[in-house]
Amino acid sequence: MPGKTSAELAEAIVQILLIHPEVCDGRVVSDSSGEPEIQILVNVEMPLPMKAKGQSPNGVKTKEPVTAKLPQNYPWKSPRFNLRDDFPRNLPHLQPIGKSFPPQPCLVDGHQDEFFRQFDLHENGLLQLIDQLVAWLEKAATGQLNNAAHGWEPVLRAGVSNSITLNAAYCRQLVRPSGGISILSGRYLKSSKADEPQFFLSADANKVPLKKDKTDIFTARATGDYSSGNTVVAVVSPPKLPTGKPRLESGHYAEDIENFSDILARSDQLGCHASIQSLLTNISSYFDKAYLNQRVPVGLIFCVRRPFKLAGMETDIELIPYIFEIFPSDERKSILEGGGSSKAYPAAQIDAISKELLCSVSGTKMPPRTAILGCGSVGSKAAFHLARTGGTITSVSDSDYFGAHNMARHALVRDDLGGQKANEIAKELATLDQTPLTYAADILTGLSTDDGRKTIVPPKTQLILNTTASLGVREALCRWKPKFRKARISEIALFGHGEAGIMLLEAPEGNPNLCDLMASFHSEKISPAAFKLLHDREFGLTEVQIGQGCHSASMPMSDMRLSTLTATMVEELLELNGSSTNEGKIVFGFRNGSDRLNTKWATWTVPAFEVIPIAGSDEWTLRVSKAVLERIRTEMEACPGIETGGVIVGTCSARLRTICVVDTIPAPEDSERSAAKFVLGKKGLKKAIERRFQESGEKLLDLGTWHSHVVEVGPSSLDWTTAADLAKGRPPPSVLLIATPTRLHAISRSI
Repeated sequence: MPGKTSAELAEAIVQILLIHPEVCDGRVVSDSSGEPEIQILVNVEMPLPMKAKGQSPNGVKTKEPVTAKLPQNYPWKSPRFNLRDDFPRNLPHLQPIGKSFPPQPCLVDGHQDEFFRQFDLHENGLLQLIDQLVAWLEKAATGQLNNAAHGWEPVLRAGVSNSITLNAAYCRQLVRPSGGISILSGRYLKSSKADEPQFFLSADANKVPLKKDKTDIFTARATGDYSSGNTVVAVVSPPKLPTGKPRLESGHYAEDIENFSDILARSDQLGCHASIQSLLTNISSYFDKAYLNQRVPVGLIFCVRRPFKLAGMETDIELIPYIFEIFPSDERKSILEGGGSSKAYPAAQIDAISKELLCSVSGTKMPPRTAILGCGSVGSKAAFHLARTGGTITSVSDSDYFGAHNMARHALVRDDLGGQKANEIAKELATLDQTPLTYAADILTGLSTDDGRKTIVPPKTQLILNTTASLGVREALCRWKPKFRKARISEIALFGHGEAGIMLLEAPEGNPNLCDLMASFHSEKISPAAFKLLHDREFGLTEVQIGQGCHSASMPMSDMRLSTLTATMVEELLELNGSSTNEGKIVFGFRNGSDRLNTKWATWTVPAFEVIPIAGSDEWTLRVSKAVLERIRTEMEACPGIETGGVIVGTCSARLRTICVVDTIPAPEDSERSAAKFVLGKKGLKKAIERRFQESGEKLLDLGTWHSHVVEVGPSSLDWTTAADLAKGRPPPSVLLIATPTRLHAISRSI
């Protein structure tokens, strides 16, 4: 610190540490280089029987000497605490330091310097570290550094400069009850710039045989202070016990391995000495009459089964990695340059990108296997949200090309433009452990053929996400009968310059389908602000020209807004899809005016529609919402013994041959009701129909009329005459819906 020598600073810190009630003594000493160190004596509380003996059964003393060395840039960095040389090393929460160095406890969960710096006064930070040290020693004495409730503490690798990147889940799958060894292909980078070499290894999730004819298993290339090439990573698991039970390691081993002899000693402890010897023999055999004349690092992973699950994980198999070097020179006597004294290095295990890792880091359930239809801004963002959550993207489909304007909001950034979006998305998804199929042609055409459907929606797909904002694609998906597909269908779209968004999710069995849900949404009453975002011709669907002529246009919105709405809807989609409901869902959100922090969301549940064949038509069907059915039945109950009726409102698709009824208009006051017939009045009817048309954003049409029968009888001759009159008075289609006490009938003379 400014104004103090290192010796004066050390003396001042001793006085601070002596304030702590468990620090019995403290003084400043010098290390071998003359730099000041601090030695303190820490009182360790333990049960009376242990205290009477002066130490715990595992060797922790009631008074433990601890040495602290101050870093040169104190107080920006915290002191490091060392225990006595003969302190027991077979404990968890000890740094992986060789036996040539004193043991060093891990005092905090995370970075010790950050823990120290969170306190404004460095004096307070010092005392807090001593609190952690005292607690560590007490737990070490009573064997509480590990417990089943918290989970098994893996060996520490904090601060280790060497690493092996691999798919941990795959490695654990290689563990067999009988034990054994699996050789994985890998690559390495070695840096010799520092006093100690640094190794960076990565392993593939595939096994490779050590055969001489595979000349690329080990390669080496040196460039300055670096060397790189191919190598292997050996995954070793201990054999089962003579009793046939899996071997469980319930104790910690001293993590002080420094050379290959230590590796062999550890393999003896784990019962897998034969596997390590086999590994060396096979590597030596591979280089029989061959050489590289360069040192090549080899990775080694001990897979140790613990008595309970690892802390924060759902597995009891701990991966303990090391690295050693082979030297296949042309004058060698051994594949190990120094024999047993050849150096070995502890390595940090780094998870390779995998769906399991992404799901774990995201803290979510594994998303369904999803096919993405549409690779524009919304589709690309949705695809990466799902992939980064660990979900499998089974396919991506889009016929469009990546252009400069896409840079404004697309998930991809590209130097070279002009690639097809589907192909470019697939390339990028490959970095997230994805191998989606691609369909880079017209989706509508693809959905009309068996081969196209199998590519757009591959087998085992669980969810289809349509982001095309295309009515044609929506209808093509609705036309695809649920019995021929296993995937649930959903849709996400944005409106109003990204100020509003909607998400549709079909029922698992496809009723209601996307078209039913969109029609139902248009029947809902929404606020004027939301209505303007959806339906205003000058604002809701404004297009921005992004090229010459009329080839391509897009809705103006920022990437921030698009990402916010898309992410929220994808998250809600996963939640709703994972629920046990058999109904359809609509989620709608919009920003309320200029308040950017106020996005309002609403969710509607839509039950199955009643599906009725329309008599007198060519394979047309009428789909009636539950809300309409309940309204009809309620009015019939209110008019016992007489016929009643009204106007039906909804949507119509000639491509699907479907009429979808989602609302009714009450009969005018001049309507006639009797036991024999119902005659729809005319007073104010046209205005009511026009008003409902405008209220729906010009989406819901007058589809015909409904009336009831008081007895269980189908359409009468009068009904057919009425149907013919409806056809004359309305543009096609027009339908007459008849509700009997227990059934529904639909007839038409116009379709």
